[in-house]
Amino acid sequence: MQKTTNRYWWLMPLSLLSAFLWQHWPLSPALRAVAPDAILLVTLHWIWRKPHAIGSGVLFLIGLFRDGVEGSALGQHALALILTGYFVQIFHQRLRMFAVWQQSLTICLLTCFYLMTCNWLHLLHYPTNMGFSFFWPAVTTGLCWPLLHLLLNTMEQGFLRRPA
Repeated sequence: MQKTTNRYWWLMPLSLLSAFLWQHWPLSPALRAVAPDAILLVTLHWIWRKPHAIGSGVLFLIGLFRDGVEGSALGQHALALILTGYFVQIFHQRLRMFAVWQQSLTICLLTCFYLMTCNWLHLLHYPTNMGFSFFWPAVTTGLCWPLLHLLLNTMEQGFLRRPA
């Protein structure tokens, strides 16, 4: 009996590192206001594809690392990421059955939930009036989903799975 090993274990951490670099790439304030949430997008992809590989502990660490990098309240992104990841882990088999445009809409709604949770926790510490402009990244995140999903699926299954 041959033991199956994951030869490409580095793909998930490398894609998350790339997402952190993409998220914190210097942009103008106008572009930053509508830029997609790359960290959430890549994390949701890996929860979607391999729900057994990313649990609440990993999501908590990703969120804490993001809190530290962005200088937000400690645990803000961690809690929002755990709650959003929980929904995806529960419904991942149903979500896989959706067409790509339905998946994009679902990602947009999940990003809205994530941003609302982050904004609510932010407003507990710093009461300000942000309006509804913080929802624009949810739209662009949903629009970026098909391209990122295709790219990571191709890397995971396509040319990387050729025999050595």
